[in-house]
Amino acid sequence: MQFAEGASRSRGAMDRQGHDGREPRPVPRPRQLKPRRSAALALCAILVTSLGAVATPPAEAVFATASGGSGKYQEVIDWIDWSDSFGAVRTPPSSPGGAAPSLLTTDGAAYNWTTPTNVGTGFWRASRCSVRVDSGSGGTTGSGTVRKPGVFAYTPGEWSGDGLARLYNNAVNYTAGTLTTSNTSGGLRIALAGFQYGSNGPATVDFTVNCSTYLIESAQPPSLSPGAIPSGATQIPLGGIVVADGESNNSYESLAAAPITTGGATATWHLLESVRNTACTTNSIATNSTVGGLAGLQFSSSRTPSGGDASQCSTTTTGGYGPGSVNFMEGATGVKARLVGNGRSAIAFGVVSYMDFGDAPASYGGAGAVFQPTWSGGAISPSGGASYNLTSAAAAGNVGKIGNPNTILGKLIDAEKAPYASADARGDDIHDGNGGTASVANDEDGVVVPANGYVTEPGKSVTQQVSCKGPGQVAGWIDWNANGVFDTGERSNQVACSNQSGDGTATLTWTVPSDAKAGRTFLRVRITNDLASGQVIALKPTGMTMSGEVEDYQVTVKVPTLTLKKNLPGRFAASDQFALSIKRDTTPIASATTTGGEPGIQPTAAGPVAVNTGTAYTLSESGAGGTSLPNYTTSWSCTAEQLVGGKSWSMQGKGAGTIQIDSFPKSDDALNPIAVTCTYTNTPINGAVKWSKVDGAKLLSGSEWKLTGPAGASQTYAVTDCTASGCQGPDKNPAAGQFEVNGLLWGTYTLVETK
Repeated sequence: MQFAEGASRSRGAMDRQGHDGREPRPVPRPRQLKPRRSAALALCAILVTSLGAVATPPAEAVFATASGGSGKYQEVIDWIDWSDSFGAVRTPPSSPGGAAPSLLTTDGAAYNWTTPTNVGTGFWRASRCSVRVDSGSGGTTGSGTVRKPGVFAYTPGEWSGDGLARLYNNAVNYTAGTLTTSNTSGGLRIALAGFQYGSNGPATVDFTVNCSTYLIESAQPPSLSPGAIPSGATQIPLGGIVVADGESNNSYESLAAAPITTGGATATWHLLESVRNTACTTNSIATNSTVGGLAGLQFSSSRTPSGGDASQCSTTTTGGYGPGSVNFMEGATGVKARLVGNGRSAIAFGVVSYMDFGDAPASYGGAGAVFQPTWSGGAISPSGGASYNLTSAAAAGNVGKIGNPNTILGKLIDAEKAPYASADARGDDIHDGNGGTASVANDEDGVVVPANGYVTEPGKSVTQQVSCKGPGQVAGWIDWNANGVFDTGERSNQVACSNQSGDGTATLTWTVPSDAKAGRTFLRVRITNDLASGQVIALKPTGMTMSGEVEDYQVTVKVPTLTLKKNLPGRFAASDQFALSIKRDTTPIASATTTGGEPGIQPTAAGPVAVNTGTAYTLSESGAGGTSLPNYTTSWSCTAEQLVGGKSWSMQGKGAGTIQIDSFPKSDDALNPIAVTCTYTNTPINGAVKWSKVDGAKLLSGSEWKLTGPAGASQTYAVTDCTASGCQGPDKNPAAGQFEVNGLLWGTYTLVETK
């Protein structure tokens, strides 16, 4: 906690981590001064833009950690972290009328780019912000020295009564807005604090804050200069400004803000949320005001039960904080702000990111849409000089409500600070997108996926109805060949939403490609009203749009399939391999070549490949790499799955050659196309070696031999003369002196008598 110079330390219990270490000097009238920091004003530029960024140089953008705060907009407010923006020095100026290197004063303005954040393949988001101290008085010291007003980086929560730290923080000292340590700091240096002295009355500082946000197309993180806009940048227009009471106010303090608009637009105020501890009865109030010549509102606290510090929650209740409110200036493109207090005041600044992203697996590429919700309710309407009780209005539910943007899919949309790519396209569904048009787990409601999948065949049409709200046009992609990307030929037609001013539908149509595969795959649907030369742009499966929504779904494709397999009880030669082929007419549609040396059904097969019922197909095999089919006996069979009513379909035959399916069968189950599997079984044809041992015409028994085949030692047999039935050794002839060894591979053998 920082004390005003010359103030007494009458609230030492509030001194804690975060003070600058200066010991205050007592002065005669301590009750006229505030022994603490004065009010903080939080400004959050609501930019219809993407997710959070990191600063360069030297500001950065950070999201509050959702688990730490109780604010309603954890997912969408992208706070600018001003750490070290004006130097690390945080002590007051030491020279009369001057400013330490850490301060920005009326001598100039500061410009900062946030570090570009990747928001999709080849797209980056970055904001360029300016802060200018327009005028004001830094107050005077006890000796009468006049100080310039200036700003430096400040962390809400350095003063224990800061309400903003309860709403938005880094979750180190808070859980769901509840303090869990003795340190009240919110951990986010998201404020620009005004340096003021107030010995001889309240000091003021007036600021102008402007930000522009850009979507930058670049393969690599773009290099940004404060004085230039990079090529390939598209500006995202401001949707308004949020003004938040970042620190509790006493009766000597106030905040004021006036919206800056362009093109004659009128800004509309909406109350969003209010904060104070439960036991506190002090209210946050608003009155009409003028800032920088513009009409605005002044925010302060009610003056009961008494004036000064006694009117704020941190004084009236132990561990108290607030009151404070968060308010939205819809339609503003900038803000004139004034801070009034007897110590230091602060202004926090950030961008609000309303973005929707696809959540299919990452291989499909990033897709996102900027969206600007509509707002209603929560009007802040002081009458004349009367005040408007913001705390009571929030408690009564009289707060602004976010409505659907003009262009969406279905009826729901939520905001994400980052894409939630997932294996089943449910990353967004199961993530509560805080701050959207509805805080719901599943906002993907534009498509009702067929429960039994897309049942179709190559060359046929598939349609899908999409619910939408116009104006805008809709397109979709199905990964028909399940290769993990949305190929050019997998796009539907692009069609306008049937109602260009409300709820409607769009019917998408695909022609099923010949390489479609049966099984699980993914569908992406997009809507946009982005225009180029007066026409809606052609939608792509990846990248960002400046309006609309993206929805991803896991779907099932069902097509008739044909698979050709190879069964090898053994190999005539260990290196033998086989080529398999499936043709539609004379056009190959699937092929495979076996590998390895294991027996049985081979792991490599031709297919399954999508086919058409009633169409002829030719299946064939051949030897690969010098393999000779005549060394094998061949048989084949074809069987079908997905038949109903006890029916069956099969084909079988013998001999090498082709399998001809004159008309591919059709399933009797309309929801489950037929799947046919054909198998070639190749059994090696083995040879035999026969010989006798004789003396003249007499057979001699009891001899032993070594038979060595073409593969050498791996085909060596020790042969002992078998002289009785039921021979167990290699010799299968029970006659004495006669030998027969069967099951031999073809080739040349060497026979040597060993006994």
